[in-house]
Amino acid sequence: MLGLQAGSGVLDQAEEELVRRCMAAQGFRYVKAPADQGPATIENAYGISIGEARRHGYRTPRTSAAEPEEKPEVPAWWLALSGRPEAPLITVEVPEIGTVQATSEGCRAQARSTLYGDPPERWLFYMFFSDNFKHRVRVRAATDPRLAVLNQRWSSCMSGRGYPELRDPAQARALAADYYEQDDRNARRKEIALATADATCEQTLTYAPRRRALEDRYFTAGMRIYEAEAAAVRETGRQALRRARHILAATGPEEGSEWAARGA
Repeated sequence: MLGLQAGSGVLDQAEEELVRRCMAAQGFRYVKAPADQGPATIENAYGISIGEARRHGYRTPRTSAAEPEEKPEVPAWWLALSGRPEAPLITVEVPEIGTVQATSEGCRAQARSTLYGDPPERWLFYMFFSDNFKHRVRVRAATDPRLAVLNQRWSSCMSGRGYPELRDPAQARALAADYYEQDDRNARRKEIALATADATCEQTLTYAPRRRALEDRYFTAGMRIYEAEAAAVRETGRQALRRARHILAATGPEEGSEWAARGA
C-alpha cells in the first residue's frame, strides 16, 4: 500500500527544508521536524521485528507533561508560516471524502506548491487522496473475518505474555503511548517489554505478512475503482520525489536548534 506515497520520508524532509528557507527569507528561524528515525506509531499499526523492539520499542513520541513542546508565541511568525486567516482557499474534491480545503498562503503552502508543482490543487489532492485511500483500505480489511481470527490469535498470545485485553497490535501501541502520557518513570522500560512481547507474538503467528496479504487484496480492489486518480497521484509523487532529492542535495548544515524569531 505504500506505492501511493513512495519516498514519503524524503518528501517530508524536503518540505521542511523549503519551509525553513521561506521562513528565513522573512527573518524568522524555523526548526525542521526531525527526519523519521523509525516506525511511526500511527502509520505502522503493526509489524515490528524482535530486534527493533528490544532496541527501540515502538519509538513512541514523548509527549509527557515534563517535556512540553515549545513554539514561538509571535503572531508574525505564525502568519508567515500559515498565511492570513482570510487568505483564499485551495479547494478540491476527493473521492469518498468530498470537498477539502487548505489555505493558499504562508510558507507551508508555498513549500508544497514548490515540491508538488502547480496548480496548488495538485498537492492538496495528493495528500488527502493517498492518506484517505490507505485508511479506507484498512477500515474495510478490518471487517474481514480472516483478520478477526488473526487478531484473536495475536490477542491470545499477548495474554499469555502478561498483556490481557489487547485486541490487536494497534492497541499495544496505544498502551505504550499511555505510559508516557501518565508520566510513568518506567515508561521506556515498559514500552520495550510490551513491544518485545508484541514482536514475538507477531513472529510466531507470521502476523504482519498475513495481514499485509489480506490488506493488499482490498488495496487492489480499490485501485481498480480509482485507477485514474491513483495514477495521477503516483505521477505527482514521482515528480515531487525527484525535486525533493535535488532540494536535499543542496541543503547545508542547519544553524541553531531552538525555536526563535528575529525582528519580533
